[in-house]
Amino acid sequence: MANAHMKVLDIKQSSAQDMELFRSQAQADLKKKGFIEVRDGLGRRLDKVLDYLKDCQLATYIHAFSLFLEPMLAQNFEPAKLADATAKIEADSIAYRELYTDCYNALEAGAADTVDSALLGGITSAGKMLGHAIAKTPVGEHTLIDEALEGAGEDIGRFNDRQSEKLLEKLHQAKTPDVAPFKQSVMEVDTLYNHPTQIAVDAENVYILPAKQQEE
Repeated sequence: MANAHMKVLDIKQSSAQDMELFRSQAQADLKKKGFIEVRDGLGRRLDKVLDYLKDCQLATYIHAFSLFLEPMLAQNFEPAKLADATAKIEADSIAYRELYTDCYNALEAGAADTVDSALLGGITSAGKMLGHAIAKTPVGEHTLIDEALEGAGEDIGRFNDRQSEKLLEKLHQAKTPDVAPFKQSVMEVDTLYNHPTQIAVDAENVYILPAKQQEE
């Protein structure tokens, strides 16, 4: 048991260091945007950020798991110890969620600022404006050129949006890891060891409930 406890302490320390390392690497790559960037360049940068996010995601999960295991192996169920583990698991989840949000927002803004996105956006606007202008001329009264130009502009706009959306969809692979079961388990251990409880059963389940307070 003692050896297992020491190993978990090592894992807890190394995973905390990994979280910090991968977080800083992801943040550093977000800042590497060139003065002029095309969508392919942004895609390559996104792939690097995604790799760091996945590594940070795994490190966050491992750290949360070690925070749950450590008091179990040490058989230390003091309320303060368990409350500290619960708070740290929650803090890990929040820190990763904030990192993911920062990365998503930065890359979303970068996708809108790429050269090819700006060019396609300009073509979209130009097509619509030219279509409106032709519609007001005699030519527009007798042809469908205005409608064709406006339709083409809208199609280019939709294509431009889809290309950016495809890039950002990759980030969904690195969403916040589900560490809630670890947090919930620590809280349940605290309830069992540090609070009066009672057991209730039905046909399918066993429930552990807070004990009723006796009236004085």
